Amino acid sequence: MKKMVLSCFLAIFVCCGCSLAVTENNLLKARTAKAEEIKNGKSMAERAADVKEKIGRIDGVTGSAVVIEGHTAIIGLRTKDLQKKEQKQLTNDVQAATVQADDTLYFVSVTMDENIVSQIEKEEKTRMR
Repeated sequence: MKKMVLSCFLAIFVCCGCSLAVTENNLLKARTAKAEEIKNGKSMAERAADVKEKIGRIDGVTGSAVVIEGHTAIIGLRTKDLQKKEQKQLTNDVQAATVQADDTLYFVSVTMDENIVSQIEKEEKTRMR
């Protein structure tokens, strides 16, 4: 009887082969990624819209583009002609308003360079879809 059980076990082992085919389930990764995207119950696009609204209230800002990725905000500003000192003050005001609008942001980058602002605007449009 023992020989019979042992031989059956050996036959099953030989027939199955030595490799294990693991079926990968990415469902857990997808849920984790989706949960990471949402901070304070808002998606990154919603957070960017909130920041953009807050920035729009600041004097001197004629237009803005905001992209948020995780804990980082990249902001492009369109302004009327300002002196260097006024630009620095406006940048500081925008950074303060951004952190006030979304407290989950650790890094805020503000630029007034025309080329970079247009690239941020393009990225903002693709993320809003």
